[in-house]
Amino acid sequence: AFRGASVSNILRFKDDASRLQEVLFPQFDPKVMEQIRKGERPENKIIGEGLPAGPGAVVGRAFFSSDAVVKAFEEAKEKYEQAKNAGASLEELARIEKEGIVTLVMTETDPNVVKAMGLARGILTSRGGMTSHAAVVGRGMGKVVVVAANITVDEHNKKFIGADGTEVKEGEWFS
Repeated sequence: AFRGASVSNILRFKDDASRLQEVLFPQFDPKVMEQIRKGERPENKIIGEGLPAGPGAVVGRAFFSSDAVVKAFEEAKEKYEQAKNAGASLEELARIEKEGIVTLVMTETDPNVVKAMGLARGILTSRGGMTSHAAVVGRGMGKVVVVAANITVDEHNKKFIGADGTEVKEGEWFS
């Protein structure tokens, strides 16, 4: 359900620069998203929506503070290096590398979390707009950014609650 750019996609759109961005950034397959909306894929569901302030789509683990993002990223990086030096298989290295895919989830961002924003693959906030700190800084960093999402972020208890009541806790995967 995840699509990224390939040389053939880029070459196919060479005469239509307005469509180039959609092939350069990973996206969810529109057909799969439509199936989810129709309830045809019960293993997946939409738990909230927001403004797409930065291009693309991401699947990552949720973290609710700058320190937590930095720690998770650094731990995954160190684990990867240790496994690589120990001669781990490519499959094992790929699995460990995925642990470093983190998403910063906050009510809103500020300049104190810029380091975490740089390490995170995605940024999700429940406040803000297209000119908010998260949107402008995240977009400038080339991050996937969703702002003004209809979720409730509980940074103290390290979780967010989707519009449908689904809870996503720190370290759990979501997209």
